[in-house]
Amino acid sequence: MKLNYDRGRNVSRDYQQEFRGINRKVRPSETEFVSAINLTSAEYPALTTRRERDFITDIGRCDTPSLCSLGDGSIAYIGKDGENYAIFIDGVKEFALTDVEMPQKIVKMGQYLCLFPAGIVYNLTEKTAKSIEAVFDNIDKGVFSFTPCKLDGKVAIVSALIPSKASIGDMWYDTEANKSYLCTAIVDGWQKEKAIVYANNMDLAFATDRPLYAVQITSFVGGIASGTATLYTFNGGTYISAETNVSISDKFPENANNGDFVLITDSVTKTNTLYQYRTKAPKWAEYPTSYTRISASNADVTDFFKEGDVVEVGEFGYTRVYTAVKATEDEAGYIVTDTLPVYGTYGYAEKPMQITRKMPKGLTNIVEASNRLWGTDGEGKEIYACKLGDPFNWYAYTGIASDAYAITVGSGGKFTAAVSYDGYPHFFKENSILKVYGNYPFNLYSFDCPGVALGNEKSVAILNGAVIYKGVGGFFAYSGGYPELLSDDITDICTDEYVVTAAAADNNAYYAAIQNGYDSYVYVFEKGFWHIHDAGKLREYNRNAIADMCFTGRGVIAAIGEEEIEYAGELEMRGFEAKRYLATLSGLPPKGFEADKTHEELQWNMTSARLGLSLPQDKWYSHLIFRYASESPVDVAITYDGKVTDTYTLSARETLGSESIILSPRQGEYITISMSGKGKFTLVSISRNIEGGNTP
Repeated sequence: MKLNYDRGRNVSRDYQQEFRGINRKVRPSETEFVSAINLTSAEYPALTTRRERDFITDIGRCDTPSLCSLGDGSIAYIGKDGENYAIFIDGVKEFALTDVEMPQKIVKMGQYLCLFPAGIVYNLTEKTAKSIEAVFDNIDKGVFSFTPCKLDGKVAIVSALIPSKASIGDMWYDTEANKSYLCTAIVDGWQKEKAIVYANNMDLAFATDRPLYAVQITSFVGGIASGTATLYTFNGGTYISAETNVSISDKFPENANNGDFVLITDSVTKTNTLYQYRTKAPKWAEYPTSYTRISASNADVTDFFKEGDVVEVGEFGYTRVYTAVKATEDEAGYIVTDTLPVYGTYGYAEKPMQITRKMPKGLTNIVEASNRLWGTDGEGKEIYACKLGDPFNWYAYTGIASDAYAITVGSGGKFTAAVSYDGYPHFFKENSILKVYGNYPFNLYSFDCPGVALGNEKSVAILNGAVIYKGVGGFFAYSGGYPELLSDDITDICTDEYVVTAAAADNNAYYAAIQNGYDSYVYVFEKGFWHIHDAGKLREYNRNAIADMCFTGRGVIAAIGEEEIEYAGELEMRGFEAKRYLATLSGLPPKGFEADKTHEELQWNMTSARLGLSLPQDKWYSHLIFRYASESPVDVAITYDGKVTDTYTLSARETLGSESIILSPRQGEYITISMSGKGKFTLVSISRNIEGGNTP
């Protein structure tokens, strides 16, 4: 009888002490997972559950919240006060959004919270809200008054006649010449008068200009006026004799009395000019810099416009507002603008007029950079910036460095997103990035590369000095050069069907809420690995979706919306708008909030990559040793070659410890390990014992 020779069993052990992230390629490494929910690399190389989220406040039935960090650990957000939307700061209602259509985006610039596309600006210091756009018309605001004035608003003497009385510093607006003059002195002497000077054969009825005086010359010597002339004054629509004669001379008389006239002749040009001698009369000098004062009879124009605004006045174009003076009991409020070719009063029946302050149409992709708001049009052609420090003015082109800014872009395609990065605004299209840099007037640099995919503008966030975003074909990191692809391990969610509804980053990880139909998950990029978190639960049968996120400086905060599910007889689901909450994804709650210690019920699970593909046949895993800590028992499933599954349970343990599982002696190419549980969990290592027997 021939006996088989038993060479003994070979026993070896594999240690896995490193746990990475998800990899959905055909052949992930043994340190990666094909699926995992609510696990993290925060304690890498160990694997831990994500933190339980603190639900910090109820923001009402608000389906379109907008979160905005105020930069000091505080947060502003849109929530609901009953049935009405409002802006809240650290849980306190600041401003009611009456008749404002949602959704809106909050952008902070200095002391202002700016709401787009509504174009509302809330002043955090003054606690007031105003619209960027303003319309002031004479339909219901009463009669408009346009008066030439000085910069301080002091009105001019408006007349075609030279004023005989004035004080030094007074301004006179000559309606005939459309020029302004300033009274520079009060003097005794000869003052030039406007007059028609004509020969005795001219009919005054045909004169086109009608100044106060007319002088008739009756005698000429050698073509030059001589002797005396007859003086007429304009009164009641016609010229009437003043019953006085005017001496004609080529020089001023040495002795004269107040009110005397002289006609000075010029033998070279053969012109004649009328002068009148006046005592204590104003001396006028041309004043090239004049302004227009605008007021209304039934409203205070300063309720609509402020000093520094650039407004459009009817058909006269854009003009700067230099001074804005509030109304008093004795005087209407007024603004002072550049000189306008209009003066007088205008009611709506006489001349419909309006004064407007505008912002660009279709303004979107709005960010703050260098104390300006920046945005784009909806077509991919224009980039705009508001006036320095002033979100109300987008058309202030006065030739100074603080002016507003606009530039036409030559590249094709629509703008898809924007971010303030490294101190400069960056704008994305699907296949390019555009950077505005330098000092005013700014420079524009554009280069072709993967940009932000259309519809994923909320995917943009900054992690450790790099801009992370979802582009066409994956997630990318941009740090000034060519963007780097980050999502090679999760290409299945990089298609157009998966849209990022919110994103933010702290100092450790990038969080992106991704919606695909009814499912909503948070994809986390941390230490170079990807993990998937659920949107959290408030009650056992509820599913949630994340509508917005922001980093407050203390942690990442999310607006989590509850989709309630009811049971009626058999399992039926009915989704509807329910409450939304602010919750912490990382770090601490914003200032002024206390965390709700009634945490969600955290559930986690994971499935490993295929283990043992490198083993020769006739070997098998005999048992596994897990070193872990868990708040609750851990369910373990071992699947052989994707077909047969054995299940086990690891006990709960508060501190790290080891527990082994003896496996069935099944031979095969590989196994996968699936684990699931509730509450906090930490996995430090898995030891796999390998045995082999006789070879037939």
